[in-house]
This record gives sequence, structure tokens and C-alpha cells, in this order.
Amino acid sequence: MFEHGFNIRELYPSIYQIEEYRKVNCTLIKGTEKAILWDMGYGVYNLKKQIEKMIDTPLIVIASHGHPDHTLGCFQFDTIYLSLDDKEIFKESNSAKTRKRIAGQIERRGVFTEEDSKKYIKQKLPEIKEITIGTQINLGNIHAEVIDLKGHTKGSIGLLLKEPKILLTGDAICNDLWLFLPESESIKTNIKSIENTFKLPFDYFIAAHKQELYPKAHIQDILDNLKNLSLENSRELRVLKNYDVYESRVSTPYGDSSILYVEDKLD
Repeated sequence: MFEHGFNIRELYPSIYQIEEYRKVNCTLIKGTEKAILWDMGYGVYNLKKQIEKMIDTPLIVIASHGHPDHTLGCFQFDTIYLSLDDKEIFKESNSAKTRKRIAGQIERRGVFTEEDSKKYIKQKLPEIKEITIGTQINLGNIHAEVIDLKGHTKGSIGLLLKEPKILLTGDAICNDLWLFLPESESIKTNIKSIENTFKLPFDYFIAAHKQELYPKAHIQDILDNLKNLSLENSRELRVLKNYDVYESRVSTPYGDSSILYVEDKLD
């Protein structure tokens, strides 16, 4: 597999953001008895080898949701855990058709050779196990709980790390929130999901595509943007051929909050 020097940043003691292809991050939580890998990226580089350098305990691999930039690297591991509400998204994301399309993009960027692309397309999927809301995971010195974060997709989940009071949000709470996808839930559902999450006991959160430790208060900025969505206050973007996509972008103390959505999500 293609070797690469990952961009790794320790955001908090024993919690690492591992940046791989196209600034996609996977999160490693190192406990004294077990470790969790949260998302697997595109699988362009040898993530498994990198993880093995960093831990000496058993590893649990969990997908925050089923999209390709979070799960295409799953083939490097024997077993991964996924919400079955995203089972069909995962299946499509890891189909030969999708893998071929992504491999072509990687090759055009000069990262893959033609031979690398062929190997990438033929990779086999691991064993997929269901993970459910409320699942408790004991890492020794860190206790984690799986929470419901439906919105970006129906099966989006979060991971609440209780001792450091940090929440991993995947793509469900972030500065660039994509709600224009067919599998995205309504704006109303997103607001309810994030409001419920805000009530949980944590001080910071980590989103998938940034190497930042955001304060919990920043979630209110994102919520405010969601609650004030209107076509009049948004600009139209050409993102999809068959849909008019709108963006609401507001400035916050922690960077711009951008929400991409389609009109029917406002219902």
C-alpha cells in the first residue's frame, strides 16, 4: 500500500487527529486497555500500519457514518462498527463503482499509479458489525458512549468521551455542514438532534475535517445558523446538476459556519 507521512496532531492527551488524503481526519483515542479508531478515511495510505505504531492494545474501529471519505479505508481492518441506519450508504460508498471513481481521482492527482488503482478497486470489505445508540465502551482510563447524531445522514453517530468531556461529532456538527445530500435529514431534525446533543456533559468537540478542539459554546453558533436559514439570506451554488443548493454562511469567533442545503430540507 502507498506509504505516506500522516499529518498527526495530538489535540488532547491520548487523542489524536490523523490527517490523510485530502485533509480527511481519522481520530485515535488511546486508552490504557483498548483504543478506538474513529473513521478510516479514504484508505489511500497505510493507516493500519500507522495505528500499529501508536498503540499496543486491542483496537475498536467505528465509523461516524457511511460516507466514502470516512469508510473507504475499512478494508485495512478485520472488523468495523457502523450504525445500520447507514448500511445502504456504506454499501454504495464501498461499491466497486464508487471505489473506481475515487481511484481515478487519486490517480489523476498523481498519488496512485495505475497498478495502485487496480489494487484499491479490488479490496475486500471487512466484517461489518452493528453499533447502537447508548453503547458503552471501556478503554480503561477513558469511558465512551455512542450517541445519536442523525442529521447529516440518518445513521450519523457521535462518541462522547466522558472523562475528558470531549465529543466526537463526525460530519454532524461542524463548520461546513452538508445537508443538501439526498440522505440528509430535514433542517428540523438536525436542529433537534444538535439541541439534544448540546445538553450532554462535555466541554469540547472534535469535528472530522478539522484538527481543532472546539469549545462546546461554538455549537450554539452552528445552531443559530441552522435556526435562521432562509433562501433570502442564502446564496445559490452550483453543486449538484439536478438541485439548487443554497449556502448560509455566517462569521463566528471560531471560523465561518457554512450550511449547504436544498429548499425541500426546510420543510
